[in-house]
Amino acid sequence: MSFYEFKSTDILLNRLRTHPRSEFFIYDGKVYLNNTNKNGVSLYDGLSSSYPFIYKNGSKYFLKTTLTSSFDEAIFGTTFSGSYPQSSSIVTSIYEAPFANNRNERIMGLRNSFDSYTHLSRHYTFDGTEHGNKAQQDASLVSIPSIFFGSGIKRKTAKARFYISGTLAAEAHDIHGNGELVQTLPVGSNGSGSVAGVVLYNEGFMFLTGAWAINSGHSESYGAGSDNPRWHYFGARKTGIPSSSFAVEFEGTQDIPTMTMFAHADKGQLNNSTNPTFVTSGSNLIQTTGAFEYIENPELPIKNVTATPFNSTGSFEKTTYISTIGIYDEEKNLIATAKLAKPLRKRERDSYTFKLKLDL
Repeated sequence: MSFYEFKSTDILLNRLRTHPRSEFFIYDGKVYLNNTNKNGVSLYDGLSSSYPFIYKNGSKYFLKTTLTSSFDEAIFGTTFSGSYPQSSSIVTSIYEAPFANNRNERIMGLRNSFDSYTHLSRHYTFDGTEHGNKAQQDASLVSIPSIFFGSGIKRKTAKARFYISGTLAAEAHDIHGNGELVQTLPVGSNGSGSVAGVVLYNEGFMFLTGAWAINSGHSESYGAGSDNPRWHYFGARKTGIPSSSFAVEFEGTQDIPTMTMFAHADKGQLNNSTNPTFVTSGSNLIQTTGAFEYIENPELPIKNVTATPFNSTGSFEKTTYISTIGIYDEEKNLIATAKLAKPLRKRERDSYTFKLKLDL
């Protein structure tokens, strides 16, 4: 087996920036992801048969979901199993007056985040007179887990849609890329052109405070009583059969570290093989063997693969076929392999460079 060391110019480290798109649809308190029946993502997606378990032994360790009495009464060797809770989906929280001491702890916890965006828009001002006090306003807070947006929500991609009986009643869009969710659709509707809320790009929040009636001809129970649809009711859950439904759409920012490696097969190299088919069939592989020695034949005839049924006298060329490239660490431990879709013919006059890419 031949080993070759990568030179400094053969390894490139890059960062690939992607913008995965996510869309959530909310109806009757249920969330649907990307037009599927899934409400979010699971760390164990596709592994529904995976679950935690433990056997009862003398250690007294057991799952948190297991009752102590059940564990104590079980005999040794009994298996206790549970389920994995690791999953993520968006959460909408509706905040309506009156507030305790006119402040809400969760909203107050975002104060510094709001104020850090004031250079983009005055609508981020947390405690102001022009656009209201965030802790005292009726509002809807949409919380987006970072597994969906990565390092931040891409500007100009955040949208919030309000539907009534399946018909689009209003859409708010970060159209200017400054975090303001401006009502853009339907054109000419009540509140069109007004700022319905703001987006916290890096933290993954939408804060909707629009108080105008999106449709003054419709009313239903969004909270304490019946009211017209308004942006600060966005994502409200209710019992019964609601007429309102909601959608959230955005693109995240995912930075994927990548390593690109160049493996070279130069002229006159890699033209020998330990594969038995490399030598002529029927050749004597052993020169000497006995109780104290084993010597292979040093002059094994290499098979002439250039000869064909149509050209039995083809000129001899040492030829191999490269099908796999192995990556080894400093101690020659195999840590990765790259396989070619089709074995590549390598003659002594051929020179190849293989480009290997690894997502980290």
